[in-house]
Amino acid sequence: MPNIYFTANSDGNNTEGIGAMMQYQLACYIASKVYKVNYYFLGVENLTHYQYFNFNKEEWDLSINKFFNLPITEKLNLNTIKFNNNNHNDLLNLIDNNNDTIIIINKNYLLSFMDQHINTEYTKNICEQLRLKITIPQNEIYFKKETNIAFHIRKYTKTDCCNDTRRELFDDSNIESTINKLKHIDSLIDMPNKVYHIYSQGDSSYFNFLKLSNLNIVLHIEEYPTVSLYHMINADVLITANSSFSYIAHILGDHKLLFVRDTFFHKWKNSSIKI
Repeated sequence: MPNIYFTANSDGNNTEGIGAMMQYQLACYIASKVYKVNYYFLGVENLTHYQYFNFNKEEWDLSINKFFNLPITEKLNLNTIKFNNNNHNDLLNLIDNNNDTIIIINKNYLLSFMDQHINTEYTKNICEQLRLKITIPQNEIYFKKETNIAFHIRKYTKTDCCNDTRRELFDDSNIESTINKLKHIDSLIDMPNKVYHIYSQGDSSYFNFLKLSNLNIVLHIEEYPTVSLYHMINADVLITANSSFSYIAHILGDHKLLFVRDTFFHKWKNSSIKI
Protein backbone atom coordinates (compact mmCIF):
# COMPACT_ATOMS: atom_id res chain seq x y z
CA MET A 1 0.00 0.00 0.00
CA PRO A 2 1.47 3.43 -0.93
CA ASN A 3 2.51 5.73 1.90
CA ILE A 4 1.11 9.18 1.30
CA TYR A 5 1.58 11.92 3.87
CA PHE A 6 -0.13 15.28 4.22
CA THR A 7 1.86 18.08 5.80
CA ALA A 8 1.55 21.84 6.22
CA ASN A 9 4.09 24.54 6.86
CA SER A 10 4.96 24.50 10.57
CA ASP A 11 7.56 27.30 10.60
CA GLY A 12 6.15 30.53 11.98
CA ASN A 13 9.12 32.45 10.60
CA ASN A 14 9.24 34.53 13.80
CA THR A 15 6.09 36.42 12.77
CA GLU A 16 3.17 34.02 13.38
CA GLY A 17 1.49 33.19 16.67
CA ILE A 18 -0.14 30.06 18.05
CA GLY A 19 -3.56 30.44 16.43
CA ALA A 20 -2.23 31.41 13.01
CA MET A 21 0.02 28.35 12.76
CA MET A 22 -2.07 25.76 14.57
CA GLN A 23 -5.18 26.41 12.46
CA TYR A 24 -3.24 24.94 9.51
CA GLN A 25 -2.02 21.94 11.48
CA LEU A 26 -5.48 21.14 12.79
CA ALA A 27 -6.93 21.43 9.29
CA CYS A 28 -4.12 19.29 7.85
CA TYR A 29 -4.62 16.61 10.50
CA ILE A 30 -8.38 16.51 9.87
CA ALA A 31 -7.82 16.46 6.09
CA SER A 32 -5.43 13.53 6.44
CA LYS A 33 -8.17 11.58 8.19
CA VAL A 34 -10.80 12.54 5.61
CA TYR A 35 -8.52 11.57 2.70
CA LYS A 36 -7.28 8.45 4.56
CA VAL A 37 -3.59 9.29 4.34
CA ASN A 38 -0.87 9.80 6.94
CA TYR A 39 -0.16 13.05 8.78
CA TYR A 40 3.44 14.26 8.68
CA PHE A 41 4.39 16.72 11.43
CA LEU A 42 7.78 17.58 12.90
CA GLY A 43 6.41 20.13 15.37
CA VAL A 44 5.85 23.87 15.08
CA GLU A 45 8.85 26.16 15.35
CA ASN A 46 9.77 29.84 15.33
CA LEU A 47 6.45 31.00 16.73
CA THR A 48 6.25 34.50 18.13
CA HIS A 49 4.63 36.09 21.24
CA TYR A 50 7.17 34.39 23.54
CA GLN A 51 8.48 37.93 24.08
CA TYR A 52 5.72 38.59 26.64
CA PHE A 53 6.77 35.70 28.87
CA ASN A 54 9.90 34.38 30.53
CA PHE A 55 10.59 31.87 27.75
CA ASN A 56 13.08 31.66 24.92
CA LYS A 57 11.92 30.65 21.43
CA GLU A 58 12.84 27.00 21.77
CA GLU A 59 11.09 26.60 25.13
CA TRP A 60 8.04 28.39 23.76
CA ASP A 61 7.78 26.12 20.70
CA LEU A 62 8.24 23.04 22.88
CA SER A 63 5.44 24.11 25.23
CA ILE A 64 3.04 24.63 22.29
CA ASN A 65 3.83 21.24 20.77
CA LYS A 66 3.42 19.58 24.16
CA PHE A 67 0.07 21.30 24.73
CA PHE A 68 -1.58 20.23 21.47
CA ASN A 69 0.04 16.80 21.61
CA LEU A 70 -0.34 16.18 17.88
CA PRO A 71 1.56 13.09 16.70
CA ILE A 72 5.12 14.10 15.81
CA THR A 73 6.79 11.87 13.22
CA GLU A 74 10.43 11.16 12.59
CA LYS A 75 12.00 13.03 9.69
CA LEU A 76 11.46 11.17 6.41
CA ASN A 77 13.50 11.49 3.22
CA LEU A 78 10.69 10.99 0.73
CA ASN A 79 9.60 12.54 -2.53
CA THR A 80 7.90 15.87 -1.79
CA ILE A 81 5.17 17.54 -3.84
CA LYS A 82 3.61 20.95 -3.25
CA PHE A 83 -0.14 21.13 -3.72
CA ASN A 84 -0.80 24.76 -4.59
CA ASN A 85 -4.39 24.94 -5.81
CA ASN A 86 -7.86 24.43 -4.36
CA ASN A 87 -9.10 21.65 -6.64
CA HIS A 88 -10.28 18.60 -4.74
CA ASN A 89 -9.93 16.30 -7.77
CA ASP A 90 -6.33 17.40 -8.36
CA LEU A 91 -5.50 16.43 -4.82
CA LEU A 92 -7.15 13.03 -5.28
CA ASN A 93 -5.06 12.51 -8.42
CA LEU A 94 -1.88 13.25 -6.49
CA ILE A 95 -2.85 10.70 -3.87
CA ASP A 96 -3.78 8.04 -6.45
CA ASN A 97 -0.74 8.50 -8.67
CA ASN A 98 2.08 8.73 -6.16
CA ASN A 99 3.80 6.40 -3.74
CA ASP A 100 5.90 7.15 -0.66
CA THR A 101 5.29 10.86 -1.04
CA ILE A 102 4.85 13.85 1.26
CA ILE A 103 2.28 16.31 -0.09
CA ILE A 104 2.68 19.84 1.27
CA ILE A 105 -0.84 21.29 1.35
CA ASN A 106 -1.07 25.03 0.82
CA LYS A 107 -2.73 27.08 3.54
CA ASN A 108 -5.53 28.42 1.31
CA TYR A 109 -6.71 24.90 0.55
CA LEU A 110 -6.57 23.97 4.24
CA LEU A 111 -8.71 26.93 5.31
CA SER A 112 -11.14 26.28 2.45
CA PHE A 113 -11.26 22.63 3.53
CA MET A 114 -12.17 23.65 7.08
CA ASP A 115 -14.92 25.96 5.80
CA GLN A 116 -16.41 22.98 3.96
CA HIS A 117 -15.99 20.42 6.74
CA ILE A 118 -16.39 22.40 9.98
CA ASN A 119 -19.98 21.23 10.46
CA THR A 120 -19.62 17.53 9.64
CA GLU A 121 -20.08 14.88 12.29
CA TYR A 122 -16.80 13.34 11.16
CA THR A 123 -14.89 16.54 11.90
CA LYS A 124 -16.65 16.87 15.25
CA ASN A 125 -15.52 13.37 16.23
CA ILE A 126 -11.92 14.02 15.19
CA CYS A 127 -11.89 17.29 17.15
CA GLU A 128 -13.23 15.50 20.21
CA GLN A 129 -10.28 13.09 20.00
CA LEU A 130 -7.87 16.01 19.62
CA ARG A 131 -9.48 17.85 22.54
CA LEU A 132 -8.95 14.85 24.80
CA LYS A 133 -5.22 14.91 23.97
CA ILE A 134 -4.88 18.46 25.27
CA THR A 135 -3.86 18.77 28.89
CA ILE A 136 -2.37 21.28 31.29
CA PRO A 137 -1.20 20.63 34.86
CA GLN A 138 -4.10 20.04 37.22
CA ASN A 139 -3.11 22.98 39.40
CA GLU A 140 -3.53 25.34 36.41
CA ILE A 141 -7.19 24.37 35.86
CA TYR A 142 -9.44 26.92 37.60
CA PHE A 143 -12.94 26.34 36.23
CA LYS A 144 -15.42 25.42 38.95
CA LYS A 145 -18.88 23.89 38.77
CA GLU A 146 -20.43 27.04 37.41
CA THR A 147 -21.42 28.26 33.96
CA ASN A 148 -17.99 29.25 32.69
CA ILE A 149 -18.12 31.81 29.88
CA ALA A 150 -14.87 32.58 28.04
CA PHE A 151 -14.71 36.01 26.39
CA HIS A 152 -11.68 36.66 24.16
CA ILE A 153 -10.90 40.34 23.58
CA ARG A 154 -8.21 40.88 20.94
CA LYS A 155 -6.02 43.95 21.47
CA TYR A 156 -3.24 45.23 19.29
CA THR A 157 0.24 44.15 20.40
CA LYS A 158 3.71 45.05 19.18
CA THR A 159 4.11 41.61 17.58
CA ASP A 160 0.95 41.83 15.45
CA CYS A 161 1.61 41.61 11.71
CA CYS A 162 -1.95 41.80 10.35
CA ASN A 163 -3.87 45.07 10.50
CA ASP A 164 -6.88 43.99 8.43
CA THR A 165 -9.98 45.85 9.60
CA ARG A 166 -11.81 42.53 9.93
CA ARG A 167 -9.68 41.82 12.99
CA GLU A 168 -11.83 44.39 14.84
CA LEU A 169 -9.11 44.98 17.43
CA PHE A 170 -10.35 46.42 20.71
CA ASP A 171 -9.50 50.01 21.71
CA ASP A 172 -10.97 52.84 23.78
CA SER A 173 -13.65 53.53 21.19
CA ASN A 174 -15.14 50.06 21.78
CA ILE A 175 -15.75 50.34 25.53
CA GLU A 176 -19.43 51.31 25.46
CA SER A 177 -20.31 48.91 22.62
CA THR A 178 -18.49 46.07 24.39
CA ILE A 179 -20.46 46.59 27.60
CA ASN A 180 -23.73 46.71 25.64
CA LYS A 181 -22.76 43.61 23.67
CA LEU A 182 -21.89 41.75 26.86
CA LYS A 183 -25.22 42.64 28.46
CA HIS A 184 -27.04 41.48 25.32
CA ILE A 185 -25.17 38.18 25.29
CA ASP A 186 -25.90 37.69 28.98
CA SER A 187 -29.62 38.03 28.24
CA LEU A 188 -29.33 35.11 25.79
CA ILE A 189 -27.55 32.73 28.19
CA ASP A 190 -30.20 31.01 30.28
CA MET A 191 -27.82 29.15 32.57
CA PRO A 192 -27.19 29.37 36.34
CA ASN A 193 -24.17 30.78 38.19
CA LYS A 194 -22.60 32.55 35.23
CA VAL A 195 -18.93 33.57 35.46
CA TYR A 196 -17.36 35.64 32.67
CA HIS A 197 -13.66 34.87 32.18
CA ILE A 198 -11.97 37.64 30.18
CA TYR A 199 -8.90 36.75 28.08
CA SER A 200 -6.73 39.49 26.65
CA GLN A 201 -3.39 41.29 26.80
CA GLY A 202 -2.24 44.55 28.32
CA ASP A 203 -2.70 46.08 31.77
CA SER A 204 -5.40 44.38 33.87
CA SER A 205 -6.60 47.71 35.23
CA TYR A 206 -7.58 48.73 31.70
CA PHE A 207 -10.35 46.10 31.72
CA ASN A 208 -11.99 47.27 34.94
CA PHE A 209 -14.62 48.98 32.78
CA LEU A 210 -16.20 45.54 32.28
CA LYS A 211 -17.34 45.61 35.89
CA LEU A 212 -19.82 48.31 34.83
CA SER A 213 -21.79 45.45 33.28
CA ASN A 214 -22.64 44.26 36.83
CA LEU A 215 -21.77 40.74 35.73
CA ASN A 216 -19.51 38.28 37.54
CA ILE A 217 -16.22 39.17 35.82
CA VAL A 218 -12.88 37.42 36.29
CA LEU A 219 -9.87 38.82 34.43
CA HIS A 220 -7.18 36.62 32.89
CA ILE A 221 -4.97 39.28 31.32
CA GLU A 222 -1.48 38.30 30.14
CA GLU A 223 -2.15 34.74 31.24
CA TYR A 224 0.09 32.09 29.71
CA PRO A 225 -1.56 31.34 26.34
CA THR A 226 -1.93 27.57 26.65
CA VAL A 227 -3.70 28.02 30.01
CA SER A 228 -6.08 30.55 28.43
CA LEU A 229 -6.60 28.38 25.36
CA TYR A 230 -7.34 25.28 27.45
CA HIS A 231 -10.10 27.14 29.26
CA MET A 232 -11.45 28.78 26.09
CA ILE A 233 -11.71 25.31 24.54
CA ASN A 234 -13.38 23.79 27.59
CA ALA A 235 -15.71 26.66 28.53
CA ASP A 236 -19.47 26.15 28.52
CA VAL A 237 -19.84 29.29 26.41
CA LEU A 238 -17.28 30.95 24.12
CA ILE A 239 -17.44 34.55 22.94
CA THR A 240 -14.88 34.85 20.17
CA ALA A 241 -12.75 37.64 18.82
CA ASN A 242 -11.90 37.85 15.11
CA SER A 243 -8.74 35.94 15.87
CA SER A 244 -7.15 32.63 14.91
CA PHE A 245 -6.66 32.01 18.64
CA SER A 246 -10.44 32.16 19.12
CA TYR A 247 -10.96 30.23 15.90
CA ILE A 248 -8.98 27.18 17.00
CA ALA A 249 -10.71 27.24 20.41
CA HIS A 250 -14.02 27.13 18.53
CA ILE A 251 -12.80 24.27 16.30
CA LEU A 252 -11.67 22.10 19.20
CA GLY A 253 -14.39 22.98 21.70
CA ASP A 254 -17.81 21.48 22.31
CA HIS A 255 -19.43 24.61 23.65
CA LYS A 256 -23.07 24.79 24.67
CA LEU A 257 -23.23 28.25 23.09
CA LEU A 258 -20.93 30.10 20.68
CA PHE A 259 -21.08 33.83 20.06
CA VAL A 260 -19.11 35.03 17.02
CA ARG A 261 -18.67 37.96 14.65
CA ASP A 262 -19.98 37.60 11.11
CA THR A 263 -17.04 39.66 9.79
CA PHE A 264 -14.36 37.00 10.32
CA PHE A 265 -12.21 35.53 7.53
CA HIS A 266 -13.37 31.93 8.02
CA LYS A 267 -16.60 30.03 8.51
CA TRP A 268 -17.81 29.42 12.05
CA LYS A 269 -19.86 26.40 13.09
CA ASN A 270 -23.52 26.57 12.07
CA SER A 271 -24.51 26.52 15.75
CA SER A 272 -22.78 29.86 16.28
CA ILE A 273 -24.81 32.93 17.22
CA LYS A 274 -23.60 36.00 15.29
CA ILE A 275 -23.44 39.24 17.22
